[in-house]
Amino acid sequence: MEKIANKLVELMEKNEVIDKAEFMAYKYGMQIGLELVINIIICIIVAILLDAKIYCLFFLLIYISIRAFAGGLHLATFLKCTLASLFYLVTIINCMKKIVLPKECSIVIILLITGGIKLLAPVEDQNRKLTAEEKQKFSKRLTYLLNILSFLSCFFFWKNSMKIISTIALSLVFSFLVLLLGKLKNMLQR
Repeated sequence: MEKIANKLVELMEKNEVIDKAEFMAYKYGMQIGLELVINIIICIIVAILLDAKIYCLFFLLIYISIRAFAGGLHLATFLKCTLASLFYLVTIINCMKKIVLPKECSIVIILLITGGIKLLAPVEDQNRKLTAEEKQKFSKRLTYLLNILSFLSCFFFWKNSMKIISTIALSLVFSFLVLLLGKLKNMLQR
């Protein structure tokens, strides 16, 4: 993926779309963007094959949103990340299809896990350290996002939509586990 990103950014530089000084930033952004697009396409294919488009949509919206502001586990290569993501996606979709938690249980899980996410986040990576200003900005946005998810959960609780509340709860649990694994990895690398 890095080679493809490098070629694309070289082409942008050659066509004077970007300055040479911006090369590394654009290369990083291009690589992350390509990896994200490929992983989302894989997720969509898996969701179609497992006949779980709604579950996948809820999961991706929650997981990607939280991940953007909270961080989490980062694996060494794109292939490892993709394979792990595929394994997690299939597991979480199968759980969502088979497990319908009582709505009261889901709400308790949602409230506890949102608190846990708030306590752990943001999880840095050795390749991406955050400044104090970035931590504050991400924390603020994450709090806003978690408040919206809590509000939506209460709305679906009121509407008696147990499957949706269970899906939100399971997505949050998975997001929390990825944060926890990221924290553990960082502790072990010190």
